[in-house]
Amino acid sequence: MKIYPERNRRIAVSSTGKSLKSKMAEVFGRCPYFIIVEIENNKIVRSETTKNAVANQMGGAGIAAA
Repeated sequence: MKIYPERNRRIAVSSTGKSLKSKMAEVFGRCPYFIIVEIENNKIVRSETTKNAVANQMGGAGIAAA
């Protein structure tokens, strides 16, 4: 895989907690939190955490989370 260091990227990761040191959640739609990281020159420059508002939804949590 070729990495383009000049490109900025934002990646959402399903997480069990609010910090970058938290474990990654095994599920996407029902994870407690999403951590969104911004990467510049292959380094994390910013991150923000948001609570998954649809984690306890009866059905369709994956689609609703996306």
